[in-house]
Amino acid sequence: MRWTRGLLVVGAVALGFGVPARPVPPPAPGRRLGSVPLDPSLPDLLRDHLDVDGDGLVPETNSVVLCARGELRLGRSPWLPMRMRSVRSRTEFVSDIAVTWWGMPVLTGVDAYVAGHGLTRVAGRSTVGPEIDQGANLFLWSEALLVPSTFAVGTPVKATGGQDGTVSLQVPLGTGVDEAVLTFDELVPRRFAALRYQRVGGDKRWWHADYRGWHVQDGIRVPRRLEATWEGDDEPWLTLDVEAVVANVDVSERIEQVTELVRTTRERAGLAD
Repeated sequence: MRWTRGLLVVGAVALGFGVPARPVPPPAPGRRLGSVPLDPSLPDLLRDHLDVDGDGLVPETNSVVLCARGELRLGRSPWLPMRMRSVRSRTEFVSDIAVTWWGMPVLTGVDAYVAGHGLTRVAGRSTVGPEIDQGANLFLWSEALLVPSTFAVGTPVKATGGQDGTVSLQVPLGTGVDEAVLTFDELVPRRFAALRYQRVGGDKRWWHADYRGWHVQDGIRVPRRLEATWEGDDEPWLTLDVEAVVANVDVSERIEQVTELVRTTRERAGLAD
């Protein structure tokens, strides 16, 4: 009888993690702000992707809310259902993530890059430091394609190349820069790749974010699916099916909340700005 009960419990746990997360309710549509010109220094390959109608202008976007569901693996865990609501300005983001069981959140976390610093928070425990800063900053820029006006005149990103199907990016990181490579396939971006810290105290490792299913929404090309993978692994550690992308929504409250969390966490860790 004891074995039977144990098997039933294990079966219920496994079945619960087989149920997809419930959708994240999207915010109300934001307001349209007009258009801005793309920076003339951009390679044609990147410019043509961002400029949907070819007029040299892209929608002005100050913020984006992205709602998605998918699966992730924590270390060597099996695939776990999850959902995410990510808010971002042009230079900051906060992703609220929840692993679910029978569709309901059972483990919550936050990934963020705000005020020039990164944060990883899982089950109430926060981690900060230069490795987190670098990794979170790269994740921010891997999603910059969803905010085309980030590449408007005066962009802080330096983009070069494009002749061989790749665009090299130099993105701001603190007082310096970091580097990444954007790979195109059939004239659309397929991969953002960079050397990224996998953990605090570890070495950098090649990491890439893949985009699939590009389509046009409100004058902006957005992917239907995102996947994140560490080079050398057989499969991604994160898959996201994008269910809503809403531009120009007020995201300041959530960013300010996490900015204060980062500040206090860094103070406790003895990290000076």
